[in-house]
Amino acid sequence: MVFARLILILVTTFSVVSTKTFAQAAGADQGFILLPTLSYNTEQGTSFGAQYIYQGVLGTQWESTGSFRYAPDKNVSALNFGLLDRKLFDKIYTAFNISYYYSAQSLFYGFGNQTTNYFPTQYSVLDTIYSLKMGIEVVSNVIAGLTYAQNTLTIGRGPDNGTPNYLDQYSPTLQFNATTMKTIGGFVSYKTFAPEYAPDSGRNVQFSYEHSTPYAPNEPQFDRMNLSYTEIFGVGDFRLLPRFVHERVWGGDLPFFMQARIGGKNSVRAYPFGRFSDFASVLYGGEARYPLFQPGGFIQKVEVSFGLETGRVYNSGTIGTLVDQLHTGYDYGLTAVIAGGIPLRFDDAVGPEGNQIYMHLFYPF
Repeated sequence: MVFARLILILVTTFSVVSTKTFAQAAGADQGFILLPTLSYNTEQGTSFGAQYIYQGVLGTQWESTGSFRYAPDKNVSALNFGLLDRKLFDKIYTAFNISYYYSAQSLFYGFGNQTTNYFPTQYSVLDTIYSLKMGIEVVSNVIAGLTYAQNTLTIGRGPDNGTPNYLDQYSPTLQFNATTMKTIGGFVSYKTFAPEYAPDSGRNVQFSYEHSTPYAPNEPQFDRMNLSYTEIFGVGDFRLLPRFVHERVWGGDLPFFMQARIGGKNSVRAYPFGRFSDFASVLYGGEARYPLFQPGGFIQKVEVSFGLETGRVYNSGTIGTLVDQLHTGYDYGLTAVIAGGIPLRFDDAVGPEGNQIYMHLFYPF
């Protein structure tokens, strides 16, 4: 039944998605795709929205991506916009991103790895982020560079009289009311995925570190480190993808949703985004993808996938902490790779706290 629903959505999507025409110019694809999206999670309910990719912006090498999502149950609005040029002046990797997020009622289940979903506190949040990333290919497939980000954050009270408020229960050290946080950092990436958007082989290793630069007394100070690894290799007609992600945050005066977290589309997908929060997180995962058929034309390939992910958050501990009390979920996916090698992806993730359904362009990792 799950795949029947996903296939029905897929067919409907193809009937309304923008037709894409690619032209080979300067060795780069050019075209535009707009995908209406529908998703569901156990915290925010059903979300409606759209996602796009525009390659060869105005005949240049620039690529633009963006998305919009609205969840009426909790009055959630999310907007993302990005510009990317992998070879600006034939040398510089450049990425600029803007994100806007507003939620009238979000839920916090407490710090730590063993929280339940029975007694949450509520809060409202308005979060706007601007970021710039620039790097140079120092050797083949290795890019190193610098990052800058500015984050303006407001945390308020939730509207439900029957649910405790986060601000009352936890009394955060800092009251975030249009508080601006600025960070500078660096990154190193090694990526050999091929093709770019729907890879059949390759490796992707990413390391980043950022440090806040407070300019006012009400700005928190923190550091964040992230390390991720994904491999793609073939076994017969299957494509197997093992992966590992580790994140660590230093700085005790940050709100919980800026700490290391587990849950969401790019994490343990069987839990809603940020279900577990603490100062560090670790994730182990794997996915197997199998091509059903390759019709050609606009739909180049249709494949099914099965994923297993497990992870946890923690504060400190021994090496045994990294493999103890892990949260596990399973994911059933359906992907259509369309003209230009762009994946349209549907996921139904199953876990102890219910199902989460995702619909989006590109693979989740």
